[in-house]
Amino acid sequence: MERAIPLHSGGNNNNLGKEFLSIKEVAQRLNLHEMTIYRLIKSKDLPAFKVGGQWRIRRQILDSWLTSHANTPQE
Repeated sequence: MERAIPLHSGGNNNNLGKEFLSIKEVAQRLNLHEMTIYRLIKSKDLPAFKVGGQWRIRRQILDSWLTSHANTPQE
């Protein structure tokens, strides 16, 4: 029997406890436009996957991505 992966922990409604984030939630968290997030996904810079036609980003992967890009010099 397979175990279901919880989509969030606890009863709160914020995105801090959610395992998977939507484009809108990622954009809000990074203070970027949603189109910027779509571009990062399209360029394969930000790992994401589709569920039912909607993009999802694993929170842990986003946190790792932010850490790895935090000290990247800009050209």
